Amino acid sequence: MNAKDLGKKLLDSQDYQEIETAMELLENGEYEKIYDYYGDVINELILVNSNDEFLDFINSEVLNESIFIFGLLTKKNECVQIGGYEEQVQKKIDLFICQKLDNIDLVDDIITNINIFTDYDGEDNFQEYVKEINQKLNTIDMEIVVLFNDIYSACCYSLLLLNKELASELLSKWDDNSICIQE
Repeated sequence: MNAKDLGKKLLDSQDYQEIETAMELLENGEYEKIYDYYGDVINELILVNSNDEFLDFINSEVLNESIFIFGLLTKKNECVQIGGYEEQVQKKIDLFICQKLDNIDLVDDIITNINIFTDYDGEDNFQEYVKEINQKLNTIDMEIVVLFNDIYSACCYSLLLLNKELASELLSKWDDNSICIQE
């Protein structure tokens, strides 16, 4: 399973078609069109602020398909991205969980006032927090899966909230060198 396969499992056919169209534009080198449609996603992924900056980037680099798909999945609220050096990430995670779960009692139980932070090179409490959340999600057969990439000079975690069956399939079949599963 790779990012594109995962997108197909998570999205409805119309939203998945958007990923297919974006990949086609990327493969055909239609960079101005892709920036017109997905400039907000691209700006977040590679930290550019304009079409000209993107064209400069694309002349010397490759826009990684998997990373781009995860950007699109974030835009569709199928995952949330957390920087590798970010403070107060619990707000992002809590909001994401609230948007994905209907179980208000469980959401209230998961939300915490602890300052969660990531520090990829040092100590952080992010992984511990995710394990804690997963223990609570276990009661409803859900799990947060954390994927990691460090391609565009700033590492990034992508969190997915999945049912146990899909989480297990993802963990056993993941085969994407750009993004790895974080344990």
